[in-house]
Amino acid sequence: MDETTIINLAVVITFVLVTLVLMELVSKGIRNLAKRAGAKPSVLYAVREVMRVIWLLLAATEIISYLGLTSMYTTLTISGIAGIAITLSMQSTLSNVISGIFLFYDKTIRLDDEVQFGGIRGRIVYIALRST
Repeated sequence: MDETTIINLAVVITFVLVTLVLMELVSKGIRNLAKRAGAKPSVLYAVREVMRVIWLLLAATEIISYLGLTSMYTTLTISGIAGIAITLSMQSTLSNVISGIFLFYDKTIRLDDEVQFGGIRGRIVYIALRST
């Protein structure tokens, strides 16, 4: 192995490890927020798995790009299209989860509050990320 190959390999390994640590920190932060908001263990598991998939895609894309197997523009185009597709497909779910987090932290509504909507009255007995 020549010196350039060793340097390239070291850069790729460093990138993969740094992104792994960053993704784990972000994943842990999101899971802690979700746990505080009363998320079920299945939701926490799903968040962790989604973050792992994102990391794998990011690492694979960067490795392929860094090794010169594809151009940066191709990589950016494909990742942009994938990001738009994922965002559009999860739009309502993400909206509900974010709204649930805001309701939980703003304490706009609390357990045992009485609410009225369209002539129907009720009492809040359960608050979750996607439903109340």
